[in-house]
Amino acid sequence: MENHSAEQNPNACIVCGTPEYEDGYAHKMCRDCRTKMAELKIPNWVKFFALGVVALTLVDAVRLPNSLLAGIHYQRGENAEMQNKYATAEKEFKYVADIFSKSVENNAKLIISSVHNLDLKEAFAAAQMTSGKTSDEASLITEANSCLNVVDAYNPNANLDSLLEKLKDTPDNVKTALLYAYSTEHSEDNAVRLLLAEKLFDAGNFTATDSLLNFCTFYTPSNPIILQLKGATKREMKQYDSAMWYYNRLFDWNSESVIAISGKSRIEFKRHHDAEGMKLAQQAYATDSTDIYGIEGLSLAYYLTGKTHEANAMLAKIKAIAPDDTTIYNRLNNDLTGKTHFR
Repeated sequence: MENHSAEQNPNACIVCGTPEYEDGYAHKMCRDCRTKMAELKIPNWVKFFALGVVALTLVDAVRLPNSLLAGIHYQRGENAEMQNKYATAEKEFKYVADIFSKSVENNAKLIISSVHNLDLKEAFAAAQMTSGKTSDEASLITEANSCLNVVDAYNPNANLDSLLEKLKDTPDNVKTALLYAYSTEHSEDNAVRLLLAEKLFDAGNFTATDSLLNFCTFYTPSNPIILQLKGATKREMKQYDSAMWYYNRLFDWNSESVIAISGKSRIEFKRHHDAEGMKLAQQAYATDSTDIYGIEGLSLAYYLTGKTHEANAMLAKIKAIAPDDTTIYNRLNNDLTGKTHFR
């Protein structure tokens, strides 16, 4: 019997030994053998093993330890902080706080980022979580306390708090007169000046507002609370370059300041630079879509560019996010209904 093995014929099919192999392939095989090889089925156990590996990988991803996730977000927060991007940093530290609410170090970071965003409600909540607790990170705690001191400089003291409680139901004109009297007797108290300045700003008395804020800027020239109100006041006084200067100072404090971006948007709308105003309003909202000032700014931008439906949608969002903040809601509602005129 003739032997057609590959040993006898180096050009034969490597499977059956027939000399009639197909050209054009890396391995010499005849047509029948190549067809049978292509029809081979993958054993089920191989499939199941492969699927098992994939499943285990997915389970590990889903069950990624919370501590690892928290560490990733904490590092992202620190990276954003180093770049002066405190809107991003606050979001990251909030994520960590949802996992480890009692972490002193993370709450200290949350205080720092929240104050830089003038998100004082979040800052005070984080401060309460760290009250009475200790940490080895002394420099971090010192920085957090320094940020709280920035805010505390304009928090009413016990005497002013007591007066405000007594004047709670007093008409605004009487309340303003009594607060002026208090400020004369307590010349060292800048908190009452800020309070008066806010009331005068809301009443449209921008010259008097600016005068009061001059005292505050003398004592605390870099305080972001004063800078943002000073910028808004200069804008309403039509001193637009000066207003821009104050808002730019806020970027030194926080390069992602939604208040500053939104404030600059309003200046551009006052100047009738609507395209630039809209661009800035959208930038502020994109930076933090939950920031009430950014929402207000975008709503106003929509209104001023004829997009009434979108403007009202933003107004409704303010109501949903901050139902207790009637000042901003009423101010915006007055603009959208024509009760007041932004320009």
